[in-house]
Amino acid sequence: MSDRKALGAGFVAVAAVLGLVLSVVGPVSAAQSDTGTTEASISQEVVIEPSSVITITSTSSGLEEIPANPSSTPFAVTSVQTLAGSTNDPDGFTIDIQIQDAGATNADGAYNCLFAGTDTTCAATSKVSAISLSGATLTDNTWGYYFNSSSSTPPTSASTFYGVPVNGSPAELFSTDAAGTLSGYLSYGAQVNYSLVSQEYHNWVIISITANP
Repeated sequence: MSDRKALGAGFVAVAAVLGLVLSVVGPVSAAQSDTGTTEASISQEVVIEPSSVITITSTSSGLEEIPANPSSTPFAVTSVQTLAGSTNDPDGFTIDIQIQDAGATNADGAYNCLFAGTDTTCAATSKVSAISLSGATLTDNTWGYYFNSSSSTPPTSASTFYGVPVNGSPAELFSTDAAGTLSGYLSYGAQVNYSLVSQEYHNWVIISITANP
């Protein structure tokens, strides 16, 4: 089989071409009959090995805005996006999520808060902290992601959200153990209060698909 490697991600579909191998093997043989007729043959094996193809798609536009407002909607979520992965690899694929390692001011992906303006770390007082990586309901001035493998119903304030891990420690969203297609539903949410200064808070998330070894 062709070597498989991670093809990442965020909303990029990658396809590979087919490889065709034609092997000509075996000796030429000939036999002489009593009547002088000569017969010859060669043996040929034809092999085709399709390259591993793996793709990921999303219904997201690439900008996920959480419309939270402390006076009217302290808890708010993005629109639910559909994620879909597909592969012809017999071992299937895994889709995971983490903070991007080249996201403008968060170039090393080491911080998973939503930070303001030109802040480069999560040390500032005015920020939206990531909820627990192990999952919890959102509290004031926290954010996280919500994933459902079977339903596109939006999460509520009682739903369990998860913090997006820093780059290098991705969290698995879903996986398969065979060739085929699988989809799920992802959204982001936040809860804010009046202590949060009114300005834009942001970070960058990357979603990747990897062929299973």
